[in-house]
Amino acid sequence: REDGLPPWEAFMPVMFATTGDWDDYARDVRRTLKAAAKESATVESLAAEARAQAKDPAAAVQAIRDVVAKRIRYAGPALDDLPLSAVSTADVTLADGYGTGADVAVLLYALLREAGFRPEFVLASSLPMIGAIEDAIVQFPSTGTFGDVLVKVHLRDLGDIYLNDTQQYAALGATGHDGRLALNLRKAKPMRVAAAPGKSDYQEVLYTLRVDE
Repeated sequence: REDGLPPWEAFMPVMFATTGDWDDYARDVRRTLKAAAKESATVESLAAEARAQAKDPAAAVQAIRDVVAKRIRYAGPALDDLPLSAVSTADVTLADGYGTGADVAVLLYALLREAGFRPEFVLASSLPMIGAIEDAIVQFPSTGTFGDVLVKVHLRDLGDIYLNDTQQYAALGATGHDGRLALNLRKAKPMRVAAAPGKSDYQEVLYTLRVDE
């Protein structure tokens, strides 16, 4: 065994068995997350404050992203390590000052909705969206596949923006799950997370050569 190997199903004979169904799972998770993002005076006030200070929709989304990043500390296990009943409401996460990734996603969703946007929940994984992996996941659902909860919001100039995996220092539109496999909860279908145009991670290396005679 070597470090950094792809999942077994990408290059080895593997047998899967499951009793799961993506439609049922997506419906249950979406219902739980939306219920936790219920309206509250505290959330409404914070959203109104962020929107009032912003000059355009993109700035409002960034302001909401930044205030959550500064006020809420990530703590606890991933979504697939806890029962759905453990998801906290937006009010509780805001009052406690910390929460799991799912809790923070609920807070972001609630703030964006109160600010007049139409956010969506997306479950994300660390797996790349390639044929062998995607086919296995589609045919054999497993709750352990998607441990992260992202919040997607559409902006006219930037397209789909993903939140909950970046901090206030990241450019709006960047995402740590760029190119990764995800689950659209509204459609119960696998999808690919994509950073906004020009916001993908990249590395630039410059070499300077000095040749003697």
